[in-house]
Amino acid sequence: MAIKFAPSIKTLREASDRLFTPAFYKDFQCIGAECENNCCHHWNVTMDKPTYQNFKNHGDIKIRQVAKEQTTSCGPNGFDYRQMKLQPNGDCPFLDEQRLCYVHKNHSEDILPLICKVYPRDNKLLGNEIYSSLSISCPEAARKILLDPSSMNIEQSAVTADSQMPFFASRGFTGDAPLLQRFKQLAYQCILAENADTIEERLFYLAVLFVMTSECAKQDMDAMLLRFERSLVTGELAKMYQETPVDQNAQVFVIQKLMYAQGFAAGNEVFLNYKIQAIDKIKLTDAYNETLNQLDLSDYYARFCQPGYQKLIDSHGFAFLNLLLHWIYAKPFELTDGPELFNQFSTFALKFFYVRLLCGILNDDDQQDPGALLVGVIHSISRKSDHDKYLSKQVYDSLIEQGLAKPEHILV
Repeated sequence: MAIKFAPSIKTLREASDRLFTPAFYKDFQCIGAECENNCCHHWNVTMDKPTYQNFKNHGDIKIRQVAKEQTTSCGPNGFDYRQMKLQPNGDCPFLDEQRLCYVHKNHSEDILPLICKVYPRDNKLLGNEIYSSLSISCPEAARKILLDPSSMNIEQSAVTADSQMPFFASRGFTGDAPLLQRFKQLAYQCILAENADTIEERLFYLAVLFVMTSECAKQDMDAMLLRFERSLVTGELAKMYQETPVDQNAQVFVIQKLMYAQGFAAGNEVFLNYKIQAIDKIKLTDAYNETLNQLDLSDYYARFCQPGYQKLIDSHGFAFLNLLLHWIYAKPFELTDGPELFNQFSTFALKFFYVRLLCGILNDDDQQDPGALLVGVIHSISRKSDHDKYLSKQVYDSLIEQGLAKPEHILV
């Protein structure tokens, strides 16, 4: 379903009666030219028809020229009416020598295409409640979300005539808002469970919740959520996790797919740099056969990834909790669409596995800044996995073909 926007502050104020604002959202500011992975580079920028007409007739000749000569048609109307033609190096044609937006710097934010005004803000209108958020694919947003232990503290306030309202909120959700909130509360309990010893165990609990929900008919949803809550509180899920064996075949398969899949790093130099570093480190281990140019991955993760990953957990375990909490908070899951719900979890699980893999390989010496590594790896992976589902779908489809698509195969 297409995203629909509520761009009018008056409309949002009238449509909502409650506002949720996480700590990470409150003091976010774009850092412009200081950003290490600019969103004006290698990303498709679209504009709505009114913006295009304004640019085409603008008094600034550069803006007119770009609109007429460096955009292509996307569709007859809507928010994706025209698309910018990127420069040969991947830059937006409005990105200047100082890595700043020509339009924003010389005119104002007000005339920018909607996507440029909005990103990385990712606000949702669910029922009559507004949930303010940021996309973790932005480096500065990722810093705010991941590196502050209190970033996921959420302030609730009633919407009044004096409330400071967000510029926009998407209306892409049509389901049962109270039911979604109940589902999310259980998801938060999974992530913050006191009887869970590892991040993987918490993610396993989430997997069970998503699987049970994806297989449940809407009329049975209340009873199912009660059953799940009992299994979480009584320790039944913890016992299930402890009795689930590690499937090394699945881990090896996913490592191979993620590390050597083509196309995932295209237009994403930050991620490509991490991937090249990781592959170079892999080739230095005795798991790499130089003659055959292949890896013996039977115990690669345990030997070479787990130690570096554990160091990150010891110093920045809260960042991984924030990653999970932010995902649940920011997503408007359609609970009655079982296949899509499970696909959403599978995509996130693969993203987590990729984060764990790269961070574990690269966090192998005391010179590495663990916070910078987490922000760099997570935002750059998110830039693909959250906005381009092709690789995740490719890996997941391959897992299905191998009979390895159950959550427990890679999460323990």
